[in-house]
Amino acid sequence: MGNTPSDTTGVIDDEFPWFHMLQWAGQVVPSGKVVRYDIDAVRITTQKLCSNEIELFEQISTEDISDLQLPTFLDEFPLTDETYSDTTVDMGNPTMLEFATFFINQMPILSQVRYRMVPRIISEDVFWHKFFSLILRHIIQTLAS
Repeated sequence: MGNTPSDTTGVIDDEFPWFHMLQWAGQVVPSGKVVRYDIDAVRITTQKLCSNEIELFEQISTEDISDLQLPTFLDEFPLTDETYSDTTVDMGNPTMLEFATFFINQMPILSQVRYRMVPRIISEDVFWHKFFSLILRHIIQTLAS
C-alpha cells in the first residue's frame, strides 16, 4: 500500500495510520459512547472525506477546532498561530509528520488542497490541526454507537 517504513522494523502494516486514528477517536469520543473497532470504516471515512477537492477545501476552511478536545498525546505540542493558541498540533512532532506524509502520499486531493491553503490562508500547523480534527469528527460520527 506504499506505507512509510518504521524506524525499528523497516515495515509498517496495512493498519498504519488507521489504527492510530481509531485510537484517537476512542480518546475523544463523548462520554457514554463506545467506538467500534473497524479499521476499514476509518479508512473509507477518511478516503471519502478526501475525495473531492472543493468540498475538502471548504470543510477545512470552516472547521471549528476550538471545541474539539484532541487526543492527549497531542497536548504537548502547541500551535504557533495565536488564533488557535488553545489547540494543539505541531508538525515538528515526528509522529504527526509521519501521518501527514502518509496522507499526502495516499490522497492527492489533500496535497492539492494543502498547496492552495498553506501558507496563503492558514499556517501549516493550523492546516493539519483542522485536517486531523475533521477526520476525528467523521470517524466518531461513523463509529460511535
